[in-house]
This record gives sequence, C-alpha cells and structure tokens, in this order.
Amino acid sequence: MTHRRAGKTVACVHDLQRTALSCANVRPRFAYLAPFMKQAKAVAWDYLRAAMAPLREFGATAHESELRVASWHGQKDFPLRDHRIQLLVRDAILWHLAQAKANAAAAKPLPPVQRSSASPSRAAARQEMIDSLSKRLDVSGSLKDAAALVRARRTQ
Repeated sequence: MTHRRAGKTVACVHDLQRTALSCANVRPRFAYLAPFMKQAKAVAWDYLRAAMAPLREFGATAHESELRVASWHGQKDFPLRDHRIQLLVRDAILWHLAQAKANAAAAKPLPPVQRSSASPSRAAARQEMIDSLSKRLDVSGSLKDAAALVRARRTQ
C-alpha cells in the first residue's frame, strides 16, 4: 500500500501514456478517472501535460478546455531514435523496473512471529522434576532420593 506523495498519480499518467503509445487500435481512447472533473484537473492535468510535452513536435496537442490530450495521429514522422522518444521509453522501463522491484519486495515470505516465551505450566514442571528424581533414584538407589520422589509425587 502506498500513501500520500508516493507517486501514484505520476505512475498512472505515465502508464496511460505508455499504453497509448504502444496501442495498435485505431483512435484508441484512454482516461484518467477521478470523482470530480475539478479534482482530476487539480491532481493529474499538470502531470499529463508534462508527460506529453516531448511529443508536441510530432503533433500531440493538449486541449485545456476539454482536459484532453490528442496524439499526433501520424501526421508527422515518428522517429523512434529521437532523444525525446528514447527518454519516454527509458522512463517507462524505469517505471516497469520499479514496479517489478516493489512486487518482488512484497513477495518475500515473512519470518514467523516471535512471541514472548511463556513459562511452562506448573504441572509440566512438576512432572519433569518427578522424572528427573526417578532417574536419579534408578542410578543411585539411595533412600534420600526415594524420599524426595515420594514427597514430589504426594504434592502433585
């Protein structure tokens, strides 16, 4: 999840432009949607005009009153080796790489949650003590160990 000032609108505008440039359809239409026209103009219009600025020499126009951008429609030559087109391609590649890096970062498995250690229950602790006393009695055979084992079993 990205929050304020993370570049979501800029990424959306560049994605729209990249898709429009690579679309093979005749007269395709793309849109940036916002709840209100005024809000869309305040949020994205400056970004859209700046993104299409390198394409003005090729016939792209911005219609301020309609809040729309018209591409060149093939009226002028479109050299792909032009430095402005190369800058657009570079920006698209960098955006794509940033998206892939963000997705890779989100896909990493998270380590298990470390919870504060809880002490073992009293019954488990007593049973462990009885087991250790029983083993000690088996090894030593002493009356002291037998008495300690009997005491431990009675307090259980």
